[in-house]
Amino acid sequence: MLVVEDDPVLGALVVRVLREDGYPVAQARHGAEALRLARQEHPACVLLDLHLPDMDGAAFVAAFRAAGGAAGAVPIVLCTGLDARAAARETERLGAVGFLTKPYDLDALTALVGRFAGRTYSPGTS
Repeated sequence: MLVVEDDPVLGALVVRVLREDGYPVAQARHGAEALRLARQEHPACVLLDLHLPDMDGAAFVAAFRAAGGAAGAVPIVLCTGLDARAAARETERLGAVGFLTKPYDLDALTALVGRFAGRTYSPGTS
């Protein structure tokens, strides 16, 4: 699991919740760090904040997918302050598998992560 969140408090909360649920978690606070960690860690899922200091969600997704290999099969969940309708549009536009709106509902967070972590994801399946 890779959590990409520039807010240190929110990032720490998400990491703690996921680790308490037994997921191995790496955390990045900006896109370049997340791309580096993704190459090293080979995450089962990426939780991606859409607004990072060094790149937006679209730039991260493009770079992540361009890395090829397993990156193309890793599900990405968008994390955003957008309203649900706008978040759904961004999810579709970027080819993500889902979204979470901020502030997080922690039950929704763990349920969504549970759908994708620990198994191989193939685009078009859920």
